[in-house]
Amino acid sequence: MELKPHRLLPPLFRWRAGPELTSRRLPGIFGEVLRLLLIAGGCFGLMSAFVTKSLVGSGDAAWYSMMTSDFLTQWRAGIFPVFVGQTEYAFNGSVNPLRFAPYFQHFTGLLDLLTGHSLKFVALQNLALILSVIGGGLSAYFCAASILPRRRWTAAGLALLYAACPGVVALAYVGNLFMTVMALPYVPCVIYALWRSLEPGDVTGAMRTAPPLAAVWWCHAPVAFWLTLVAAVTHVWRLASRWRDGRICRDCLRAGMLFALCAGYVFISVWTLDPPSQPVERTLILQYLRNIFPNVLLPVSHAGLAAGDSQLGWSLWGVLLVSGAAFAWRPRRANGLILGAAGILLLFLLPVPGLNRWLWTALPQTVCNITFYNPEQRFYVIIAAAVVIAGAATMAIAGERFPKSAIAFNLALLAGVCWSGREASHFIRQGFATRPGAARTRIQEGMNNIELTRYSFNSLGSVPSYFTHGYIDPYLENRVLAPDQATVLIDNAAVVRPPDSAPAIVLHPQVITHDNVPLEPYFLLVPGVRYALRFDPLRPLYAGTLLAEGETVFREYGFPGSGAGMPFLTAERAFGILPTSRDYFPIWISRPTGDRVQLRYVFAAPALTPVTEAPFAVVRLQSYEVGGLPVKITRWAPYEALLESPVAGAWLETPRLFTSGYRALVNGRRASVRRSADGRVLVALAAGANRIVLAYAGPGPLRWSYYAALVTWALWGLRAATNRIGIWRAPPRAPR
Repeated sequence: MELKPHRLLPPLFRWRAGPELTSRRLPGIFGEVLRLLLIAGGCFGLMSAFVTKSLVGSGDAAWYSMMTSDFLTQWRAGIFPVFVGQTEYAFNGSVNPLRFAPYFQHFTGLLDLLTGHSLKFVALQNLALILSVIGGGLSAYFCAASILPRRRWTAAGLALLYAACPGVVALAYVGNLFMTVMALPYVPCVIYALWRSLEPGDVTGAMRTAPPLAAVWWCHAPVAFWLTLVAAVTHVWRLASRWRDGRICRDCLRAGMLFALCAGYVFISVWTLDPPSQPVERTLILQYLRNIFPNVLLPVSHAGLAAGDSQLGWSLWGVLLVSGAAFAWRPRRANGLILGAAGILLLFLLPVPGLNRWLWTALPQTVCNITFYNPEQRFYVIIAAAVVIAGAATMAIAGERFPKSAIAFNLALLAGVCWSGREASHFIRQGFATRPGAARTRIQEGMNNIELTRYSFNSLGSVPSYFTHGYIDPYLENRVLAPDQATVLIDNAAVVRPPDSAPAIVLHPQVITHDNVPLEPYFLLVPGVRYALRFDPLRPLYAGTLLAEGETVFREYGFPGSGAGMPFLTAERAFGILPTSRDYFPIWISRPTGDRVQLRYVFAAPALTPVTEAPFAVVRLQSYEVGGLPVKITRWAPYEALLESPVAGAWLETPRLFTSGYRALVNGRRASVRRSADGRVLVALAAGANRIVLAYAGPGPLRWSYYAALVTWALWGLRAATNRIGIWRAPPRAPR
């Protein structure tokens, strides 16, 4: 039976398209609403731990929160488009994930506009994740229902299996892979479009594939890369088998142009950054796959944190085996493609002796770099969608010929949904366990506790010497360099260092232990005042962590140097006890009342740290005001500063990491912008008083591709909506 070609239209909300459909009619409204509510409610339950105003997850979740807060702050200030970080949440000019996976922050920004700026940044981030999972479940349902228009309950069960797949649920709860979560609504659309393109009579398969595939590139490049490989093989096969049909060639040509306009910004954005690439060692990937086997074939652990818990799950394995057996009994080209793609990806994940090593060795190094060390995080979302589409296609054939087998399949599907829900509950329980309390939430949301992680720095290939794994006061990281760009003339950080003449506080161990040493006395911080806290140990310190804890303040610095561990670090001026380290760190509180702070030292090797009652360290505090610093920052987005240059030809070194596209005005005139030896943005100064305005406009290709993508997405959405309205209003066709 031939399928009716569809125009440029996504499979979402497509009420007919399956091989067993004989007329165009809408399903029963009551049953359809019930199914939609069931799927949306089930997906909402899967993300129930994210129904909170607090962060859920580890440090990666906090990093996403900082980047989202920066993006939303710029949008609320009227800055558009946003290409780099500029506010205090990302004062270093961070570009990750903004320039690598822009969908995450743009979708959150759209939700902020729709909610009238009424939600906090963390709540908006959680809302985006919840809606993405619900969208993934509904997307899988509509795609499966397009194949099974008469068996929509079966399609609903398959959609719930997709959303509850352990490899999909673990993305949000275990790895905090929020960028991959954003891709959940679009992966089933791509798989469905590929399946449909190989059906007899279809001539618009490439046009249906291009928009959702471009959306996946906006969401997460590693998933999109492997999905693009599957799409490329499909359409090359389609062209080779029907090369005489000019409609197929025109379809592929139009799809290529549409994809270039929709996704071109993502590629140009990365190209203009030229990020560094560290080669991924294949041996480590193989070792990781061996370590998680055979756990990937066993039930999910009770805690949801064991190696191998990110897996396909028994329910989808059952659907895959049934679909494979049905394909062996009655081959069908479209089903063979989907099952073949899922099988090949599974071969990459299962340590089959000899074959697995050969597969990973045969891949180009660039592909390994994109996939990274945890390939299951990229593959299972594709495999799960492929299994759902293949299962729906199998039931479309077997259900008509063998009605009793359809009943058995549905009963097994119901049991599979219950089993997958039970396994997903382990991840949900872990999500509730990682939700912080009210006190911890206040600390995390405070501007005085922002911690830019290494992800905010290493995407540009250089780490400034001020970097530290802890709080960084951006007002201190501004310097004026001599014309030789090496000699420091003015340094905000050096001005605030507590001198030897500052009052000293001698700290003693409060409890004599060998691993965790709380120090006393406590000291009180006055609200609205920033302090530089100088820490001078009175005894040799082994490796460990210095903590400063209060009701609304938290500092955590690794010793001997809190900036160590970065692959591109060339200098060490972070807080620590190394010869080149700073011996002080900034600390302040944002609440209107004072806060009592205690220092604590946690040794990394307790057996090597005999602690006595002798004095542990000396602390000196010196207050400072950001408005009284030599380089006075008046605004961050865009960057504005006031200073007095002691000589002509001097340079202002900002905290921003350099990337092409910055523009600067000094006293209203265009000024030169360069990259410093520390990897930061330099602005040429005039002698005397200077007023500097530094903003990021971006290279021309970046701007053009961005606006081209926006216009293309808007026109495509309008065209899709118009086509859908026309299909709804059209009278039913006579059955074939």
